[in-house]
Amino acid sequence: MKISEISRMLPRLGSQDRDIESWTEEFKRVMELSDISEEKKIFAWAKECVQGRLKGVIDDLKEEEDGIIKYPSVDEIKESIEKYLNITPQEKCFNLKALRIRRGESIKDFNWRYNNYYKKFETGFQTIYYYK
Repeated sequence: MKISEISRMLPRLGSQDRDIESWTEEFKRVMELSDISEEKKIFAWAKECVQGRLKGVIDDLKEEEDGIIKYPSVDEIKESIEKYLNITPQEKCFNLKALRIRRGESIKDFNWRYNNYYKKFETGFQTIYYYK
C-alpha cells in the first residue's frame, strides 16, 4: 500500500480530542490493513497521526540502551496519551454513552465496537455503567 493511501486512512488525534479508545482501535486496524507490523514503522505512523505536543509525548517513549532502540507498543502509546491528556474513567464512560452508529456501519459492527470499548473499562466502572 502506498504511503499516501495509508496517510489518508490514519485516524487523527489532537490535544483537544478525548476519545482515545476509538483512535487506538482505528489505528490498529489501519496498521493491520496496511500490513505494517514492525515496531519502528508503527511508532513513526503513530507520530504522524497526532498533532502538537502529543508528538513529543510519543517521542519520549522511545528508549535507547547500548545502541539498541526500543519502540513502544500501541497500548503503551495509548496509556501515555491518556496520562498526558488526563483522560479519566468517567470521561471514558461518557464517550461510551455518546457512541453512535457511523454512516454505513452495520448493527453487528457497531455492537462489536461498543463491546470492545466496554471491555476496556476497569471492572468497577463496568459494573457502574451496566447498572445505570
